Amino acid sequence: MKRTWLTVLALVVLALPSACQNMEQTVQKLRSPDDNTRRQAIEEVAPFGVKAIPALLAIIENPSAEPGAVMAAKMALERVVYQSTRPGATAERKSAEQALLARLRKPAPESLQRFLLRLITVVGTSQSVPTLQKLLGDKTLREPARMALEQIPGNEATAALERAFTQATDPQWKSALLLAIGARKQPRSAKVVLGALKSAQPEVRLTAITVAGEFPTSEIQKALQQIAQKGSEKEKEAAQHSLARIAERLRRSAAAGQAAALFRWLYANGKTPALRSAGLSGLAHTSNADTASLLVKALEHPNPAIASTAYSLLQEVRLPGLAEALVVQLQRARGEQRLRLIDLLGYQSGSPGVVLPSLLKAFSENDPKVKAVALVAMGRLRHADTASALMVALGHENEQVRQAAIDAVPGVAFALQKQGKTDVATVLARTALEKARDRESVIRLVGVLRSLGMQISAKDIAIQQGMVVNWWVLAPVAERNLLRERELVNPDAPIDLQAEVNGVRWRRIELDDPQGVLDLWLIAGPRENTGGYVYAEVYSDTTQTATLKIGSDDDVTCWVNGQKVHEFVGDRGLTIDQDTATATLQQGWNRILCKVLNGSDGWQLTLRITAPDGKPLRLRQR
Repeated sequence: MKRTWLTVLALVVLALPSACQNMEQTVQKLRSPDDNTRRQAIEEVAPFGVKAIPALLAIIENPSAEPGAVMAAKMALERVVYQSTRPGATAERKSAEQALLARLRKPAPESLQRFLLRLITVVGTSQSVPTLQKLLGDKTLREPARMALEQIPGNEATAALERAFTQATDPQWKSALLLAIGARKQPRSAKVVLGALKSAQPEVRLTAITVAGEFPTSEIQKALQQIAQKGSEKEKEAAQHSLARIAERLRRSAAAGQAAALFRWLYANGKTPALRSAGLSGLAHTSNADTASLLVKALEHPNPAIASTAYSLLQEVRLPGLAEALVVQLQRARGEQRLRLIDLLGYQSGSPGVVLPSLLKAFSENDPKVKAVALVAMGRLRHADTASALMVALGHENEQVRQAAIDAVPGVAFALQKQGKTDVATVLARTALEKARDRESVIRLVGVLRSLGMQISAKDIAIQQGMVVNWWVLAPVAERNLLRERELVNPDAPIDLQAEVNGVRWRRIELDDPQGVLDLWLIAGPRENTGGYVYAEVYSDTTQTATLKIGSDDDVTCWVNGQKVHEFVGDRGLTIDQDTATATLQQGWNRILCKVLNGSDGWQLTLRITAPDGKPLRLRQR
C-alpha cells in the first residue's frame, strides 16, 4: 500500500512541470501575430484558471508586446476572472482577488491600474476595501475605485464610501460618492444622506435629494417634504420624485397607511403631471375607503395625462364601492366622458347586479356610438343576461354596432353555457357567425361553436354565409393588360371545362375556407401582371333576384348566365363583400363566370350570394 502511494506521488510530481509547461506554451500563443491563433489561445487559457494570471499580466505589462497580444491577454484575463465567480468556486474567486490586489498595490501604469480595478469590481470582497479606500484619495484612480466599492458587498465598503464622503470637499466628488452610497441602499447610510440634505453646496444637496428616495425613514421623509415646499424648483421636483419612491417602498413593505398618506400628498402637490399621476396610481393600489370616488372624479381632471391615468387605473383595480361610484358618475356625465364611464362598467365583473341595468339602459339609446360602447362593456362583463341585447344588436343596421355585438358574443355564450343554456348559446354564436365578415371574428366564433359541442367544418361555415365554394379555375392564361382588352373565354356561351386556353386547362377547386376565399396566388402560383378565369354553377329552385357580394384583389368582372353584372378595374386588397351587384337567377342551374386580374402581391376572389335583404342564399353548387 505504501509503495502504491509513493508511485502515485511520483507521477503527480513528474506531471507538474508538464502542466506548467503546457500553460506557458498556451499563454505564449497569445503573442502570435495570427488572429485565429490568439483567439484559440484565449479559449485554451481559461481552464488553467487563476494560475495563469501572473503569465497574463506579464504580457500585458510588457512594453515591447504587440498591441494584439496585449489585447488578447486582457481578454484571457477577463475570462479567467469572470470564470472564478461561478457558483461553488469560492476559493478560486478569492485567489483571483488576491492576485489582482497584489499587483494593484505595486507601482503600475495608470491604464493597468484602471484595468485591474475594473476586474476587482467583479471579484472584490471586504479584503479589497482597504486598498480601494486608499485609492479614493488618488484623483486619477478614485473614480474606478469608487465604482468598485459600489459593487462590493458588505458594511466595510459602505463605511469606506461614507468616510470618504465626510472627508471630501469637492462638490462633484462628494456627489459621486453620494450616488454610490445611494446605489447600495444600506439603511445605515440614512444618517449620512440626511446630513447631506442640509449641505451648503447646492450640487451635493441636489444629489442627496435624488438618492434620499432609497432611505424611507420618517426623518428623511419629513426633510424631503420641507424641501418639496421651500427648495429651488429643481430641488422641489427631485424631492417629490424621491418621495414617490419612498411611498412605493412603504406600500410594498405593507405600510399601506403611511404610503397612502404620502401618495395623496403627491397627487395634491405634485409639480408635474407625471408626479401627480404617480400619486394617483399609488392611491389606487393602497385601497382606502374613499379611493374609488377619488379615482372616478379624477376622470374629469383638467390635465389629460392625469385623466388618462385615472382611466387606465379604473380598468385594472378592484375597489370596494367602485361600481357604485361609476354608476353615480354616469348619471351626470355627458359626451366622451359618459362613453368612458359606460366602457368602465364592463370591467366591474364582480358587481354585475350594480352595473348591468346601466349598461342595458345605455344600449337602449338611439345613438349607435353609445350602443357600441355598451356592447363592448357587455362583452367584458360576460353575463348571460345580456344575450337578448346581443341578439338585437346582431341585426342592427349600423356596422359598428353589429361588430361590437359579434365581439361580445364569445364571452356571453360561455356564460350561458355555464348556466346550462347551451342551446341559447349556440343560437347566439351561429347568428353572430352569419353576420361576421372579418376573418378573425369568423375563426373565433367557429371555435366558440365547437366548444359548445357543435360539429362544423370550414366549408359548412362558408356555405351558411352564402359563399360560392366550388370553383373551376383557368389561370394564369395571359397578361393583365391583354385580358383588360379582350376575352379569352366567351362568357355568352356554355363553358367547355375540357377546353385548353393558351396551354392551360380548367382545374377543379373545392374551398375549405370559412370565408370562401379563392386564393389564386396559391392555386395558380405567385405571379404578377397576370390574370385568369374562375367558373361556378349554382342551383335556384325558382327564378329570383339575387345580390352578389364580391371581393377581389385586384380587377374583377362577373357574368351571370352570360350577362355582365359587375366590373371593377384597379388595384386593391381583398375585403369580404367589397362590391355589390344584382343578378337574376333562373330556375335550375345558373352559370357564374368571373375574370380576376392581378397587378402585384395578392390575387384573390370571394363571391357571396344573398337575397336582396341580405339574407344568405344557401344554393346547391356543383
